Amino acid sequence: MTFSGTPSGPEAKRLDPRRMRNEFRGNDFRDAEMLDVAFVAGVDMRLQRFPEDELHVRIEDFRRRLQKARSEIEQWYERDRGAALGMLTALAVRWRDQDVVVARRWTPRIKASDRLQARVWDLLEHI
Repeated sequence: MTFSGTPSGPEAKRLDPRRMRNEFRGNDFRDAEMLDVAFVAGVDMRLQRFPEDELHVRIEDFRRRLQKARSEIEQWYERDRGAALGMLTALAVRWRDQDVVVARRWTPRIKASDRLQARVWDLLEHI
């Protein structure tokens, strides 16, 4: 499921009334498991409530952290490097135009082992 802060695609032209932004405010996802869910295109994550547990991760300043993580991962041992860089690319595409990301730490959508997914998210959290 993808929630977009900006109407897009053919449906955007059929909205009545037409709008430039989709409003997301005051949603409570604390009891949800955010499996394959993405908030993109400028959804204000500070106006929502999300799970705060080990299964989920919250990354502030996401785009800057992606760039820094890429530089560090390029120095990793070859066995993990390719899959980790592929994961970063998938994350960048998935959370386009989003500076705060809340996601499930391990997901089948990412084609990397759970161990590697946890390692990449940990890097993004702490870099």
